[in-house]
Amino acid sequence: AYAGIVMAGIIYLAIGGIVHVVGVNPIRFLLPPVVTGTVVAVIGLALASAATGNYAGEPFTATVTLLAAVAAAVYLRGFPRLLPVLIGIVVGYLVSIVYPPCAGAKSACHIDFNAIGQSSILGVPTFSFPDFSQFGTTLSLFFFIPVILVAENAGHVYAISGIMKRDLSHMLGRTFIGDGLGTTISGLLGGAGETTYAENIGVMGITRVFSIMVFVVAAVTAILLGFIPIFGALVRSIPVSVQGGIEMYLFGLIAVIGGKIWVDARVDFSKRANLAVAAIPLVIAAGIPATQAIPIHLGGLTLTFNNLGLGALSSIVLYQLLRPGHVRDQEAEPAEVVARE
Repeated sequence: AYAGIVMAGIIYLAIGGIVHVVGVNPIRFLLPPVVTGTVVAVIGLALASAATGNYAGEPFTATVTLLAAVAAAVYLRGFPRLLPVLIGIVVGYLVSIVYPPCAGAKSACHIDFNAIGQSSILGVPTFSFPDFSQFGTTLSLFFFIPVILVAENAGHVYAISGIMKRDLSHMLGRTFIGDGLGTTISGLLGGAGETTYAENIGVMGITRVFSIMVFVVAAVTAILLGFIPIFGALVRSIPVSVQGGIEMYLFGLIAVIGGKIWVDARVDFSKRANLAVAAIPLVIAAGIPATQAIPIHLGGLTLTFNNLGLGALSSIVLYQLLRPGHVRDQEAEPAEVVARE
């Protein structure tokens, strides 16, 4: 798998280089506002099943966490207003400590302090390395991953553009290059593939902090924390229900940002093609559980998607297939107007 991750990273890096040199017009051709808005909404809805599952595990602590985060975002002023997610997690964590039902080991709000106590303060993470000796069907599947990531990543960039009310499309090439480089290095050291995380869009939307330096500091801090096992144990001890409360807010916000992209771009949903391009991916994202794999068989090749990947890809494909439909809708409009009059 690590060799496949490296392959995907190299391909992703190449795509980023092409976009950076050629420009963003090919991306705009593939991802007009109706598609980007749909992809962003798909991201939020695709993650929703995971959020609701975690939330339902122990609704009381999840609700307390959610309300604390929302209240911090809406009512606090100054620096604390920039930390609603952290405040929500801390409040939910403290409530989970004193709330009697959380004492049970099987409870979704249970905190395992034993794992924290057994962790060392300093330690070196275990590294693994890719094996390039086998290039079969499994590795070839990673060729398709960057294509989906391009759509997802572009959706993230456009979502941030919508929040900031600035055109960030000229940064797409650099974004792809960064993800591709990160994925390649991660695969070489036995890590997972790297991509932009939709959760951070929700955080930026709440905090209104968009500085790149925040992520530089966060990256360096994360690397250093990787050598502190007890910190990892503390993060892993955050109850599932507390995670669910925060996720309900963040993932819902992402889905709404997708709608905002449609509104800002004045996407015309009186056109049947636009309706289809948006409607079908949304149902895929909302209706298929986040943990369910969707295999698509193409001869001897089997591609496996999750609801997010399939939803994003279907929006892109539908738009290209229905392009003639845009023309027909435009030609039909005068007749329809006359008929209504």
